[in-house]
Amino acid sequence: MAVYQAAHRGLKNFSMLISHVLVPPAIEALMSSPNCRVQGFLAAGHVCAVMGYEEYPPIAAKYHVPIVVTGFEPLDIFQGVLMVVQQLESGRPRLKINTPAPCAAKATSRRRSLSARFSRSCRASGAASAKFRRAASA
Repeated sequence: MAVYQAAHRGLKNFSMLISHVLVPPAIEALMSSPNCRVQGFLAAGHVCAVMGYEEYPPIAAKYHVPIVVTGFEPLDIFQGVLMVVQQLESGRPRLKINTPAPCAAKATSRRRSLSARFSRSCRASGAASAKFRRAASA
């Protein structure tokens, strides 16, 4: 909202350095490593409530990995881990929603347009990306 207000008021002396991470590309980077040993993911419910979860089902299908959208309360996390384990045991990995927060498959067009207006995506540098992959396979 601060960025929107600064732009709306025409402020020229306002800037922010934000390092938000887009989760689906990070999962893709992890899972594309030939040495990756990650077997499942817990996705943040509060993020999915804002940005949607539509990008997760194709990732779950492509890499045969369970992804469970969950909250941050201890019981939510334990339930999410249980759901990941149950999917691994059944051999049917997919996206499951286990969060008290209301989640929609797609983010609203207003959310997406504001995000696109005030931010831009970029790829991690080669060194950072390689370090990220090494950490996943350790």
